[in-house]
Amino acid sequence: MKTPRTAGEVEQVSNRILDQAVDIICREGLDALAMRRLAKQTGMTAPNP
Repeated sequence: MKTPRTAGEVEQVSNRILDQAVDIICREGLDALAMRRLAKQTGMTAPNP
């Protein structure tokens, strides 16, 4: 079983997600931002509906 992330790790992940989201928006516009695309950019998986 995985151990929970520390507050510092959560902040790092949040910052990485936000940085990637801003990068996509700046390069391609808001319409290009999608959860699956953001997940791919950050090396994560998109949440299931």
